Amino acid sequence: MALNSLGWTIAYYIWYSSVQPWQITHSYWFLTPWADFLRTTYFIAVALLVVIGMLNQLYMVEEQGGIKWLRGITWLFFTLTVGPTFVVTILFWSYVAPDLDPDIAYSVISIFRHGISFALLLIDLFVSAFPVRIAHGVYMMALAAFYGIFTIILWRAKVTDAVYGILDWEKYPELASGIIVAVTLIAAPCIHLALFLLYRLRMHVYNRYHMEESSSHHAELKTLDQVHEEQNS
Repeated sequence: MALNSLGWTIAYYIWYSSVQPWQITHSYWFLTPWADFLRTTYFIAVALLVVIGMLNQLYMVEEQGGIKWLRGITWLFFTLTVGPTFVVTILFWSYVAPDLDPDIAYSVISIFRHGISFALLLIDLFVSAFPVRIAHGVYMMALAAFYGIFTIILWRAKVTDAVYGILDWEKYPELASGIIVAVTLIAAPCIHLALFLLYRLRMHVYNRYHMEESSSHHAELKTLDQVHEEQNS
């Protein structure tokens, strides 16, 4: 997944540099590159954890403090990645894509960045061992507030008045302020709550499967004990 995410991100910059150079030089304005950075960093960190863990098992090396630090950073990116990618996916297809050239909006790169990437993160949510904590919703809230402040800085620095039409600080400052506050205080917690519920579903499935497997194992042991008793009697 790390190479996949990194490869598509690099492909985006190579392709857009030829068809829309302006998009590349101003890409840091938009949410999708932010989500690309979070997702790619997370998958690379996961890959590093897997490789280091395998090497530690192979050479029977005790886990070092640096690995715990890396795991904590990876957990943070795990928490920060799924929610923003979901927002990017919804925002792009509902608000941005209808105004784009269909060749760009429905290109393979666009479909990966605004669809497949979210699907991969959902799969990762169900197969990874990282938990989702309710209290960690403050991270996504902080990220939403930070992006809102970032758009204000762009406006005050006269870089652009509106990264998106609905965030036009020059023409509609009240609307832009309301959107940032609503996303930070309402949307971000709700999205994180949805992720928490998916995590609880994952744990429910795991616990149920584990209990069935454990019961089956105990039944097999009981059967073997009965066989031994019959042989000894």
